[in-house]
Amino acid sequence: MGAAAHVQHRCRPGAWPDATHVACFDTAFHHTLPEEARRLPLPEQGDRLGLRRYGFHGLSLQSIVDATHNLGRAVIAHLGSGCSVTAVHDGHSVHTSMSLTPTGGVMSATRSGDLDPEIPLLLLDQPDATAGTVRDLQRVRRRMSESEQGWRSWSDLQQRYEGPLRALVHHSGVVLQGLSYARSGALIAAATTSLPEGIGGDRTWDYRFSWVRDASMTLRGLWVAACPDEATRFFDFLARAAATDLERDLHLQIMYGVGGERDLTERELPHLSG
Repeated sequence: MGAAAHVQHRCRPGAWPDATHVACFDTAFHHTLPEEARRLPLPEQGDRLGLRRYGFHGLSLQSIVDATHNLGRAVIAHLGSGCSVTAVHDGHSVHTSMSLTPTGGVMSATRSGDLDPEIPLLLLDQPDATAGTVRDLQRVRRRMSESEQGWRSWSDLQQRYEGPLRALVHHSGVVLQGLSYARSGALIAAATTSLPEGIGGDRTWDYRFSWVRDASMTLRGLWVAACPDEATRFFDFLARAAATDLERDLHLQIMYGVGGERDLTERELPHLSG
């Protein structure tokens, strides 16, 4: 399977029950690493704990090897927001820059790459610092960069509208994309929750539901903004919700949960304060 940052999970539980599921692991390409490349400069205990060079970007590397016959000895550079360099011999990995995790190796837009080992120790010397906060520092920066890259990629692929009020239409498309729930295709009314009914009151409101009354305008907005994938998936979500109601001889509801839930009974959450 590819890295989570590269693959947007859209499969629903129970979807395509008869389909064959195949898992492809990015590290499998590097199972040919020789012992001197696989081992890290750590005591024997580190190897027993599984601290070793696994390597990544294997799917990309395998596709290059398959497309390039008689490659012989070569160095393959996988360049992008995540970067790695791999030495291959007759199509087999003999060394690679990424190590225990994809964070190691070459510096890239979303990963720090190899750091002087003293740097994390110096960060740990800061007041209130823990191993968790140092790790989170790297992860937060990487996730922010990956999110920015994902949005720019989506915009380049989907936002092809070139008519009047182009900037406003593109902005509306981004807003609608931000309100979409990838797993089901639902679009919510607003990305807000726990809004107080009155200042200091006990009742709050959650707007993360998909309203049928707004569907026609939402679908039209998606089509105008040149977001056909999101429009199709939202229409499919509504069709599934309506079909299930008809099968049960029920009326169409005014709204549904993002997963198609029909029981929207008001509930109190006593474990939350405020």
